[in-house]
Amino acid sequence: MGIKNAAANVLRETWLIYKHTKLMKKIDHSRVRKHQRKFLQAIHQLRSVKMEQRKLSDQANTLVDLSKMQSVMYELMSELNDRSEDLERQMLSLEQRVEQLTAGFSALPAHLSATLTAQHTALLQLLRERDSKGGAERAAGAEREGSPNTSSSSC
Repeated sequence: MGIKNAAANVLRETWLIYKHTKLMKKIDHSRVRKHQRKFLQAIHQLRSVKMEQRKLSDQANTLVDLSKMQSVMYELMSELNDRSEDLERQMLSLEQRVEQLTAGFSALPAHLSATLTAQHTALLQLLRERDSKGGAERAAGAEREGSPNTSSSSC
């Protein structure tokens, strides 16, 4: 039964109570009580229909809210998925960089050893060259010391 029918029943019973109490010359108490009972039933029925209507309205609102929540959840899941993919890409990039650094650090001792060996060899070569030039200069200096001095007179 709809709300209009329940409201109409309340009005009808109200009218009938009024009719049997005010408009009739002789009041029929049994009819008045009968319509009063029906009036109370109609009021209860109207309240029940209104309550049912409120429940249906709440359920409809709940469905709308659920739909909105589902939409928001879908957006959040999509965003979370995108962030997860970005994070995975960044992790792979970091992993590649760490592998490159590891390879570089592994090659570093050999590279340092080769560089130090080359520098040591070059330094030894320079020292030999200096020593060989220094020996020739000393020999030339010794020859000059042993020859007579032409600039000074021995008088």
